[in-house]
Amino acid sequence: MKPLALLLAPALLLSCSDPVQVTVACNDQRPVVFDGSDTLVPRSVVDSIALDPNGLHSCTTASGRTVEFRLGARPGLLNLDSSTFVVFTVDYRSSEKDLNGPQIIVGHVLVDSFLVYRKPFPDSHLDDSTAVRIAARLRADGNYAEAITPFGRRPLQSYARTRNVAGVRAIGPEEVFVERFWDFDLGQEIPSSITVAVNKGLERIDTERQRTAIMESHRFLVFASLSPEVYEVIDLRRSGPHDKDAE
Repeated sequence: MKPLALLLAPALLLSCSDPVQVTVACNDQRPVVFDGSDTLVPRSVVDSIALDPNGLHSCTTASGRTVEFRLGARPGLLNLDSSTFVVFTVDYRSSEKDLNGPQIIVGHVLVDSFLVYRKPFPDSHLDDSTAVRIAARLRADGNYAEAITPFGRRPLQSYARTRNVAGVRAIGPEEVFVERFWDFDLGQEIPSSITVAVNKGLERIDTERQRTAIMESHRFLVFASLSPEVYEVIDLRRSGPHDKDAE
């Protein structure tokens, strides 16, 4: 038999682990009970609670609905309303030329009947046929990104199955708990500038000046509409062959 101290060591280490912060997004601001004992009384649509890491948790809403989710060692988002969120890049650049290169990766998200395109250049534009093609891909896969080169566009085949953010990335309503992979969380103010240490010789390929933020999809749609130099917002109800039939 192993000494009792050795058997207890893993359990003691686990119990001493720091709690993990879980961001709770729920429009119903009535109490939510976690694991039958911890109660969160939301102060707003977005609140948070600290839970033990590395285990299965449950929460029961005021309406009596129970949701189970597994928590690892990282914080994350609990999507109680089955909402859609958008993670988007925030570029802190000293000049526009830093954005140019032999290959540029751009992403697209679908918010209701609107296609949001993170433009590689301020004057970029998607024609109607391309927008309809990409929207069909988004409806099937949820996320879609392309590499733009001097030879044209090519899709990133694995983008829908990774957490990369090519300008924009959607988190769908089917995802109950999402481990955090973004920098600025829901409700957190996005700073207008950041300070980083950059090796001067590697300045052109530096990626430390790019951050990511998350926002509810409907709020992001307004945000993108107010940023035409960065995003193109296309109303799909006005795009495609059906427009000609309506004239």
